[in-house]
Amino acid sequence: MSSNDYRLSVKRDIVFKRIFAHKGNEDFLRNFLSSLLKISIDSIEILHDIHLEKDNEEDKLGIIDVRAIVNENKIINIEVQIKNNKNIVPRSTFYGAKLISNELVKNEVYQELKPVIVICILNYENFPYEEYINETEIVLKEHKEYIVNDYMKFYYIELPKFRRQKVNYEDETTQWLTFIDSENPEGMKEIMKKNKIVKKAQEELEYLQGDEAFKRKIELREKYERDMDSAKYCGKQEGIEEGIKKGIEKGIEKGIEKGKKEAMCDTAKKLMLKNIDIETIMEITGLAKDEIENIKI
Repeated sequence: MSSNDYRLSVKRDIVFKRIFAHKGNEDFLRNFLSSLLKISIDSIEILHDIHLEKDNEEDKLGIIDVRAIVNENKIINIEVQIKNNKNIVPRSTFYGAKLISNELVKNEVYQELKPVIVICILNYENFPYEEYINETEIVLKEHKEYIVNDYMKFYYIELPKFRRQKVNYEDETTQWLTFIDSENPEGMKEIMKKNKIVKKAQEELEYLQGDEAFKRKIELREKYERDMDSAKYCGKQEGIEEGIKKGIEKGIEKGIEKGKKEAMCDTAKKLMLKNIDIETIMEITGLAKDEIENIKI
């Protein structure tokens, strides 16, 4: 399929981040978070570091999060997942805990910790309930009305369940999820009449649809993911999830990391041979600039 035929989906993590975390698009993220979290947002600061991804190489595949600080007192982490790797709860717990631990390193005072909210937008069903938005709370077992810990909260949004619901186009969260899901073009027409910010986000998406360089990045990223899925471990051809599972069972985590690093370097070498610029290779593979420069071709 040529890049001219390639249709962008906001469910692609790289597209989601370009829409919601790009400088100048703060209103998109503010409006979405305000509607979902049911809070008034006076200030929002989008974070652009990639520290967490590099701390946990196992989760690099398919992960491009959007992070922000709202009202100067809450840290938000948003992840979009298309593929069900059957690990979203432990992985989201890891990222939430990592954000809190990073805050402690900066502040070294427990009372100054900012609460962390992790939002997972899933293109698959994860829980055995029909609600498409599930919000967690840490409460006392015998007094469930008492919230013990509000320093970490999770929102799991399951898009397939959302599609089955009766649509209320007046609801802002529904408006944004319709935009993110990209499965209801008729609904989008109604929504753009009601929400000027969603309309602007849709216009941004249409602009990106004509950006051949951006679409090429997505195609290269998808190729990278396919290469990772077929990476070789211990001399055997096996899928990345199966390789990770067997590696954990045998207790050879270092071997897995080495194998995945080799797969990323191999992909980087192929891109270098095609004269792809180093910034794009960094974005596609997650390798650092000096790691790419040290690859021999």
